[in-house]
This record gives sequence, C-alpha cells and structure tokens, in this order.
Amino acid sequence: MEKITGLILFGESVVAGRGAKDRKFSFGRILKSKLPFPVLIKGKSFITSQDALSRLEKEVLSKDKIYSHVLVLIGNNDGRLIGFNKPKFTVPEFKKNMKELIERIQSNGRIVILCNLQPLGDDDIHRIHPHMPKFLAAPFTPYKWHTQYSIACNEIAAFCGIHFIDIRTRLEEEKNKGNKVIADYCLDPNELGHRIMAEKIIEDFKNLIIS
Repeated sequence: MEKITGLILFGESVVAGRGAKDRKFSFGRILKSKLPFPVLIKGKSFITSQDALSRLEKEVLSKDKIYSHVLVLIGNNDGRLIGFNKPKFTVPEFKKNMKELIERIQSNGRIVILCNLQPLGDDDIHRIHPHMPKFLAAPFTPYKWHTQYSIACNEIAAFCGIHFIDIRTRLEEEKNKGNKVIADYCLDPNELGHRIMAEKIIEDFKNLIIS
C-alpha cells in the first residue's frame, strides 16, 4: 500500500465520537494525537450509506490531496428497522451503495480503507430499541440482524480489493472478558471501545501502511 500522507475518517456517529462521554477520548481524536500525519474527522450521526454518498463530495472529494487515504466506517444505520423485517437499506442495497462510494473515492485518487462494525448484543439493542424484536422474522435476533451488515463490510472490502481493518473481533474479545465496550446511552462504543478501536487501527497502520 502507498505511503499515507494524510487520513480522512468518514462515516457515521462512531466516527463523530458518539459513545465517548468526552469526545477527546473518541477513536478519531486518539488517532489525531498519535498518528504522524494529519487526520481529518468527518462523522455525522444517524447517516446511512445513501446519506454518505450525498455527503461525499463536500466531506471527502473536495479536500486537499494531502489526505491520501480515507477510512470508512458506515453500516450501523442502514440496518435500522422501519417496519416488519424492513430496514432503511437491505444488505444488497447497502453493498451497492458502498461499492459506489468506494469507486468514487478511488476515482478521486485516494486509497480507501474499510472497517467493520462494533458488536452489538441483543441486550445492547434491546436497551435502546426495546421493540425491535417485534419487527424481526425468525430466525433473526437483533444481534444476528446487525451482524449481517458487519459481515457485508468484510465482503465489500474483499470484492473491491481494499484494505480491511477488523475492529469487531478485538471488541468482541474484550466483551468476552466481561468488559463493557458499548456505551450505556447509545449503541456506539464507550471510551474503552473507542480506545480499542484506535489501538487496532494504529496497529494495522504500523504493520501495513507506515512501514
């Protein structure tokens, strides 16, 4: 992979730092403080992959070319249910939007890096959306429903031949130790979750990009 000269973080509320009580402890702010190149944070709560396409020109494509790489984290809101088994965007629609997003960034002369999604257990989702199970057809649970969008991120990265950062496995490992990585008041990572994400991204950059 080409040497990185600058990084744009592009995506939804996780990128914006939601979940960390103090956003100076969000993964984006941590990256800004620790990486040896400029980092631009462009995150917006509640956006879907379709919203991201409409924001792409202003928030990514028009930026200085010193930002050679774009790390994309999108997908949590595409799967939000708006009716019985009816998400804002189905997995195939999500994949289509993301492939277009990646192609447009690449055509702009930048390198795309894709992350998967934080692990949300049934209890996490039920706490924020207690009626969600009523909107799901068997055998789906809220966890399984959300997981399919994270898996789609893996598949999109493989299909497009771009670098993929697996933040989910590291967060799941921490959850399995009995530690909370999701904020009590939303579905985004808490400060521990954001720190784990930042550490994983920095680790990947050191191994695959900077060196």
